Amino acid sequence: MEIDVWFINEKWFLGHDKPETEIKIKWLKKRRKWLWCHAKNLEAIYELNNNKMHCFWHDTDKMTFTNKRVPWCYPGTFVKNGVTVIKDKNLSLPNINIKGICTDYPILFDELQ
Repeated sequence: MEIDVWFINEKWFLGHDKPETEIKIKWLKKRRKWLWCHAKNLEAIYELNNNKMHCFWHDTDKMTFTNKRVPWCYPGTFVKNGVTVIKDKNLSLPNINIKGICTDYPILFDELQ
């Protein structure tokens, strides 16, 4: 599961466009094996990495790497063994070996199971 994480003034928050819900680092660590943390500010990427969370940060890049060396791709960009974000309900997957998808429409990709 990909989540958006902020670290501001020594406090943790969840939220896509802005920090909205305050959480504790204990909450993140408890769910560590399921989370892909998208750091939303530079302070967050440093702190997530220091806390051994699977994380990544990007700006306008077509692709970045998580701290576990997994390619994380911008919507519509596909690379071998990467994870891509899919926002378009009608987008078909390419015929390459991808690691996974990040989407709000997982039911549309049921055949991947």
